[in-house]
Amino acid sequence: MVRAAWTYAALVATVVATLGILTYGWFLLNPAHRGDVLPWTLVIVAEVVLVFVGGTLEWKWAWVPAFAAWFGKRLHVGRVNSPSALDWLDQLGVGSCDGTGWFRGDPRQLRGLIDFLADERRNMRLFVPSEWIDVQS
Repeated sequence: MVRAAWTYAALVATVVATLGILTYGWFLLNPAHRGDVLPWTLVIVAEVVLVFVGGTLEWKWAWVPAFAAWFGKRLHVGRVNSPSALDWLDQLGVGSCDGTGWFRGDPRQLRGLIDFLADERRNMRLFVPSEWIDVQS
C-alpha cells in the first residue's frame, strides 16, 4: 500500500510540475507580455546564465565534472554538505553550491565549513556573528 501511495504522490508532483512548466512557457511566449520587459528579461537572463545540478546523489556526483567543464562558474550544485565535497567543487571550478546539512547539529561539519571559508587561498571574506559560534575554537 505504501508503494501505491508513493506512486500517487509522484504522479501528482509530475502533473503539478508539468502545469508549472506550461504556465512558465505561456508567460514567456505570450505576446501580451512582450511589453513587460523587466520580468521577461530577468527570466531569460537567469535561464542563460545559471545551470543548476541536483538529482540523486549518485547521478549528480557522476555528472558534476562534465557539467563543471562545460559551464564552469555558471554552475550551481545543490545539496553539498561536506568539506571534502566543497574542496572538490572548488578544484573543478564550480561557481556556487548550497546545502542545509551544515546547521543540523554536527559541530564537526560546521567547523569544516568555517575552515573551508576561512582558508586564505580561497580569498573569501567570512563573517560569522560571535553569538552563533566560537570561531576561534
